[in-house]
Amino acid sequence: MKNIRVFISYSSRDREAAESIHERLAAAGFDVWRGQTRLETDWSKEIAYALAESDVLCLLWSEHSAESKWVKHEWLTARALEKRIIPCLFPTAPTLPEPLYNLQGVSFPSLEEGSKQLIERVKGEAFLPVKYDYKVLPGNSYIPFNPNPFFTGRHADLLDLYMKMIGNLNKIGINQVGTVGMGGIGKTQLAVEFAYRLSFGFQGIYWVQAADPYRWADEFISIARDRLKLKVKDPDRPEAERQYIFALQDYFKSHPNTLVVMDNVTDPKLLNNDGYLFGIPPLTLGCDLLFTTRKHFQLPGVSSQSVNILSSDAAYNLLKSYRVPQTFEEEYAKAICNAVGNLPLAIILAGAYLRDYRENISFADYSNELKKKRLGSIDIGDMSEESLATRHVAAVKATLQSQWEMLKDENARYLFKLAGQFPEAAIIPKARLGLLAGIKPGQSRLDQPLAKALNQLHDLCLLEKLESDASAARLHPLVRDFAFNLIPEEERGNFRSAAAQNLKEAYFDYPRLEAQVLARGVQKVIEDLQVGIDWWGIDRAQKQDLELFHGALRLSSHVLFHDQAQLAGQLIGRLIAQESSGIISFLEQIRTAKRGPWLCPYSASMIPPGGPLIRMLIGHTAQVQTLSLTPDGKRAVSGSMDHTIKVWNLETGRELRTLKGHSSTICAVAVTPDGRRAVSGSWDRTLKVWDLETGQELRTLEGHADWVRAVTVTPDGRRAVSGSKDGTLKVWDLETGRELRTLKGHTDEIDAVTVTAEGRRVISGPWDRTLKVWDLETGREMASFTEDAKIYAVAMGPDDKTLVAGDMSGRVHFLRLEGFDQ
Repeated sequence: MKNIRVFISYSSRDREAAESIHERLAAAGFDVWRGQTRLETDWSKEIAYALAESDVLCLLWSEHSAESKWVKHEWLTARALEKRIIPCLFPTAPTLPEPLYNLQGVSFPSLEEGSKQLIERVKGEAFLPVKYDYKVLPGNSYIPFNPNPFFTGRHADLLDLYMKMIGNLNKIGINQVGTVGMGGIGKTQLAVEFAYRLSFGFQGIYWVQAADPYRWADEFISIARDRLKLKVKDPDRPEAERQYIFALQDYFKSHPNTLVVMDNVTDPKLLNNDGYLFGIPPLTLGCDLLFTTRKHFQLPGVSSQSVNILSSDAAYNLLKSYRVPQTFEEEYAKAICNAVGNLPLAIILAGAYLRDYRENISFADYSNELKKKRLGSIDIGDMSEESLATRHVAAVKATLQSQWEMLKDENARYLFKLAGQFPEAAIIPKARLGLLAGIKPGQSRLDQPLAKALNQLHDLCLLEKLESDASAARLHPLVRDFAFNLIPEEERGNFRSAAAQNLKEAYFDYPRLEAQVLARGVQKVIEDLQVGIDWWGIDRAQKQDLELFHGALRLSSHVLFHDQAQLAGQLIGRLIAQESSGIISFLEQIRTAKRGPWLCPYSASMIPPGGPLIRMLIGHTAQVQTLSLTPDGKRAVSGSMDHTIKVWNLETGRELRTLKGHSSTICAVAVTPDGRRAVSGSWDRTLKVWDLETGQELRTLEGHADWVRAVTVTPDGRRAVSGSKDGTLKVWDLETGRELRTLKGHTDEIDAVTVTAEGRRVISGPWDRTLKVWDLETGREMASFTEDAKIYAVAMGPDDKTLVAGDMSGRVHFLRLEGFDQ
């Protein structure tokens, strides 16, 4: 029998006791290791790997070791690596930490008596299997997946990752690591296990589904608002979203040892981009950061860890965790692992299949089936990374094919094919899948056909449940690719169209619609309907009813977001004038189904859907004077006589934030080409520069003697040009707020100004009826053109030669700028 290897963990202030226990354990024949120099000054690889090679950790637990972060990381590492931990409880020892709460310790009334008991415990328990409750987490941490009871073969990776994340315990600052590997290699699983097993090395752990960078803000806002319960001013206001991100950054400054895991980052460079979190790149949030990606990267200050293929032994052990082969089957079990190149995802799929169909399928049957699919062994050592990835795709497809052929539940098969039609790594609401599949709600708690079908997919590892969010699921990217291709290309249109019709039928059942709005919110229902519209197909007549219904909900979303009880009245008020028999029948159903007192419109009292109006942006309390769009077309910036500027999300109609600072009407707003700043002009004679990501006023530009009526920004985003009722134009440096020059020549109010695309010339439109062209660099007037009416608007064509001007008489003038290039 091999020697038992014992690691002694202790505080330097308990050195004398540790030396005595060391001597007694060594005398009993154990191979004993303990740190003897530089105690509590260095957390090194020597210590970490000594732990990895040990069988037992003897934890000398006293008031001193309870205060030592070095001791803490020793027992954390041992626990993560599933090493036997035996606490040695000194007379003054405090309660064991929460992750060790269920361990039975050895009392040490004296060193001699305690050592005797310890030696017996080590002899009896050193090689017994041990399992820890990794679900015990610090604080209100959030990890959407459960720990894997079959996690195997990655303990060295786990330790390497821990060393990179923790490394030097004396380091002040944050740690950032990205795990890199091809699809199916186990990056997410490694991150999950790391988060659970070593959670108490951090002040808290929070998980972000990071495949879609445009959803990063929602994910981080949820951490701040829902997990940490951070407080912001006016939390019901749309601008609170930005405030939550700033509050989260402030929280991380005081809790830098908080870990955020960003899973499935498609492009790591975006982590250094400030366009997704209101001007704050994720790498500058101030927390420890771990992310997974399939793309190799180089980012300043960020470490990289490759996740590689499992060893042959680890792959075999992983397969055995699902179903243990008999002795005569071991050869076939190993052949299965070899055939799929020890790829974790493929082995998990094979294991789930062999487990669930153990009565019908042997290891030999499964191995022979892989050979029939022409899947020979993958010689890992002789392949490039690109070739290996290609072979592994084939391996996953072969294992998935077996699952698919044995999946008999028609609902489960349909749901799987539907899930494959969504984009890669999409988080799919289960309710949306059920609606598209036409699966009706069960008649009782025991009759749940949707849940039953989804559970079958999960049991076969075809569908990933989000454990913290029972309402959604997703497919692994390689599994999604298989599901997508189950529908031949020529049939996908009809397949999606049929699903869209199922969704329409469900939502044109008013009680079911009302239940969905109450349970999930109007925005989720609008998103469901948009999927139905996108998938509908060519039957325009039937699709039109769905579009009208979708349009009505979208127009009323600002009301229903706050008051879902108005659903019936809002739909009738917007759809009552429609002549479609389907809409008329639906409205009659609403009137019949609606219970209790409610206001029912009897005439067309609201703007109907189907016209050019998509939605209304409600929030200003006075006339809107000016409007501008961000270059990406996703946000609008409006200025009003109520003295405020508002930023709107055009996709949802929600007000993102309100910019306050002007003391009078805002009548001009321009957005910089990068979409990050806006410049506003007001009757209060000032211009203001705003940060659209934070809502912060950056600076005030003063110099005009009367109302500022027009403003534009140069294509490089560095300068602004304003026109005023005082008859002048001014050129401003947006970085410093300095007035660069004044352009004089008009004799009346200037209501319109534009800059050519190459940024060298300015065109102004005044009430003195004379269009003027100016050299922006020198301020020189280059040309003028006299109209017979006051000019209210000017715009340049993309060729910098075509000029359009609108005058007070209602006419639009087309002009050519000639000779300016000479």
